[in-house]
Amino acid sequence: MRENEARYRTVFEQAAVGIKQVALADGRILAANGALCRMLGYTADELVGLRTVDIIHPDDLAADQAQLARLLAGEIASYAIEKRYLRKGGAPVWVRVTTSIPRNAAARERYRISVVEDVTARKQAEEHQRLLLGELSHRVKNMLAVVRGIALHSLGSGRPLGEAREILEQRLTALATAHGLLTATDWRGASLRDLVAAEIAPYEGRVAVEGSEVMLPPNVALSLALVLHELATNALKYGALSAPGGRVRVRWSCQSGKLRLAWREEGGPAVTAPTRRGFGSMLIERSVAHNLGGTARLDFRPEGLAYEVELPLEPG
Repeated sequence: MRENEARYRTVFEQAAVGIKQVALADGRILAANGALCRMLGYTADELVGLRTVDIIHPDDLAADQAQLARLLAGEIASYAIEKRYLRKGGAPVWVRVTTSIPRNAAARERYRISVVEDVTARKQAEEHQRLLLGELSHRVKNMLAVVRGIALHSLGSGRPLGEAREILEQRLTALATAHGLLTATDWRGASLRDLVAAEIAPYEGRVAVEGSEVMLPPNVALSLALVLHELATNALKYGALSAPGGRVRVRWSCQSGKLRLAWREEGGPAVTAPTRRGFGSMLIERSVAHNLGGTARLDFRPEGLAYEVELPLEPG
């Protein structure tokens, strides 16, 4: 018996999981091993004598007591439950507790025994995953709404189907480019320099870029990708990039949480304001104000189109 008791004490004290003995009569802790003490921030002397209900989070108490009542009534031989214990000082810790009553009659009258595993890390990972799935669902819904709007305006503009399909494909490609840059940073943001470089890559050598490194929030990156695409497309069709000597300058700066970006064209054909505004022009002028809370100005100067945008990069 002494050898058995010694082996039991060794297992009890050296176990990697928490173990406690709890009196059946009043729910007071009779013994607690070192792992449980470290888990909860108490010494063994501080834990012994406390009632288990004193260390269970109030929101988890009812479910635990319901299972305990079934155990005490003999309806079940043991039960396992995930709940929150309160560490010394009140901080919660998620645990998985497996509780049973020793089978011999004497023990049944004296105490129950619980094995306690700290599952806080798993619970935090599950919560993080839940938040990510919620964010992903939100982004997918927003993205589908954007794609739907682009498709409706691209295909429903009265253009020949082949031309409309090409325009739609180019706009979706611009959106996909921004999406790829955001994915590379786990959607923390996208570099404005990389975004501009991706959109003007086909016109390398004819577009001058100047600006400091700026990280764009995801919603700003997606909107600006479409704006830059429309500006570049219009410049190629009607503006500076349609003429051999035409040039474009893209400059930006960021101060006090506000981004200021300017697009300037020069050396192309004389510019006149269009009599009809298409989806591209409306997107350039209105998307920044409507989606991002900024301001945009499109100036059809005879010497070359000028576009300026100012928008907040930080929540107001």
